[in-house]
Amino acid sequence: DPMEGGAFLSGEDDRVYLLQRFNMSLEQSYILSLSKSIEIDWLQSVNTFSTTLAQLEDDNENFVTRSIQPFFYLYTQQNFVVGSLFRQYASASFQSNRQDGNYLRKHQGFVNTEVEKKLWRDKVKVNLEVNDMFYTMRADGEYQIGETYIRYGNQWNSRTFRISLTFDLGQFQKGRFKNKGISDSEIRRAN
Repeated sequence: DPMEGGAFLSGEDDRVYLLQRFNMSLEQSYILSLSKSIEIDWLQSVNTFSTTLAQLEDDNENFVTRSIQPFFYLYTQQNFVVGSLFRQYASASFQSNRQDGNYLRKHQGFVNTEVEKKLWRDKVKVNLEVNDMFYTMRADGEYQIGETYIRYGNQWNSRTFRISLTFDLGQFQKGRFKNKGISDSEIRRAN
């Protein structure tokens, strides 16, 4: 059986919560996903749209049941060249509110970008990368177990800035191997 967890009041003190895992009787998901890739001279693009209807059932009636609603997920990744100046990478994602019968997980998304510039006959590469530009990746939602209503809202430390400098020092030289004739005598002996 699928496992889900939750917090509920201990009953003795309004400030004490117990965390407990529960066996769920059923977990079903129906997924429809569409993807489209585009490639032209200056652009490479991958785009995905998915919609999911997820159902989570609790026969023990630990959770207060919510209505089940489909949610959707959008993802795009772009890679394009801006003349001979630089290459730009961008990706973005968005997931709508997800309601599976027990939990409501609020919408979330991200936007990432990277700029890459090659210098000195492509021997040096400079990258500037920014992840989660608008600081929108988070765990946010609500659920209810018995009389206990839980509302949570956490933000992850997902925003990062990175600068990298890469040097290409050339290719390895091919090594010279001189055959001493040992293998030839072994081949003659085996025949």
